[in-house]
Amino acid sequence: MTATTHGGLSNGGALLHNLFQRSKISDLENTYLSQILAWSSPLICLFMIIYNVIVYNWEKWLLRLLYPIVYDHVSSFAKTTGTDRKRKSFTYHHLACTVKVVLICSVCYSVLMVLIGPHDFTTSIVSGSVATHGDFLLTSVHMYCGYYAWELSYRSSQASPSNMLHHFGLIVIGQIAAARCANPEAHQDTLLEFYMCLVWGAFDLVSELPVHVAMILHRVKSDSHRMLYYLLFFCVGWCISCTMTEIAFTIYLLYDSWDRWESAWHYVTPIVFSIWCFAQLYSTKQLYGITISEKIKWHQSLEEAKKADVESGNESGSNSPRLILCSIESEQGASADKLSIEPLY
Repeated sequence: MTATTHGGLSNGGALLHNLFQRSKISDLENTYLSQILAWSSPLICLFMIIYNVIVYNWEKWLLRLLYPIVYDHVSSFAKTTGTDRKRKSFTYHHLACTVKVVLICSVCYSVLMVLIGPHDFTTSIVSGSVATHGDFLLTSVHMYCGYYAWELSYRSSQASPSNMLHHFGLIVIGQIAAARCANPEAHQDTLLEFYMCLVWGAFDLVSELPVHVAMILHRVKSDSHRMLYYLLFFCVGWCISCTMTEIAFTIYLLYDSWDRWESAWHYVTPIVFSIWCFAQLYSTKQLYGITISEKIKWHQSLEEAKKADVESGNESGSNSPRLILCSIESEQGASADKLSIEPLY
């Protein structure tokens, strides 16, 4: 007879029940986040300055050196149409890739150890180090918020309303979460909010990085419609999968810690998260439109290639030795007929 526990669950079911019964957020202690909280404003300003310096040098010489043909094309488009939308978009995707790769590589360990591992925000990154996970994660939040603030100022005329809402929401909620951690005694859910911001930020990084790579290739390999179609189609599926996983994970975490949140955040958190999900799905819809466009261009290129093959086949066929011989013989026969019909003078 199979042993049962937890109200009739089997051993395997009991194991899963114990594994998912309580998450780490339900037992998260409301402690001090980081010793560099007082430097939050200088940090976010510093990152915005760094982004502007990087973009200035990229637009002056680096991107032109790496992509001479592509950058000349987007620059000429700006001169012709009077809008530098393509040039700014090309630069923006490069900076987005750089920032997100740096964030993933630098804070991946701290995020995993704090979110699902045995460490907390006050744990040293390495034994004997003064720097803690909280220091690294707070810096990453300011780095990410500074990036979105820079993007809003750099591409304000090109951003859609959904993107504006997404960026505004991320900046506001991230900075509020960091600011409330300065006084953990006054609020019982300060680290809960920061924990959720880390979860949402991690999903945001992972879901959007392939899209930025695809958009760069969309400009660099603009004639490779087949490759772009499959790449963009993958990105659409990837974004939808990440969004659905993020929704499920967020519902699970909020359900597991709902009684620890202050009443105001019972309304603010779902509203802000719903705006984020709407913005992500709307952006995915736009990406799907680009995907379909590349599919149409791919099929059109196939039709043009077939048509060119047919035309080249006709031309080569008309110049083949057999057809040339036949045409000569027919011309000779026609000449003979003419000679036999027409009178001799």
